[in-house]
Amino acid sequence: MVLQEFLELLKQTTGQVNWFIEDGEIIKGESPNGNTYCPITAVCFQQTNKYIQIIDAPEAGEMLELSKEATWKIIHATDWDALLHRRFELIDLRSAMMQAVGLTL
Repeated sequence: MVLQEFLELLKQTTGQVNWFIEDGEIIKGESPNGNTYCPITAVCFQQTNKYIQIIDAPEAGEMLELSKEATWKIIHATDWDALLHRRFELIDLRSAMMQAVGLTL
């Protein structure tokens, strides 16, 4: 799966997941049953119907057949603090994920 395809699938999660920015930094979602998601785990659930905890996002990336590089780009772009300290070049990806789930900068 490529990043653009991932973003399209992420956009489709907005009906099942309430997205928000936790502590002003982390893109997170919560389903009506109380499960919490990061962008990768939400798309994984949507595609496989298997709930993966946020801490296991790399496993969810594998299940989605994302490359390890793409998986870690998404993980880093989800966390504003990590993004600023480690991967500043991923701001465009973070913006695209936020736009896909209806969040504003």
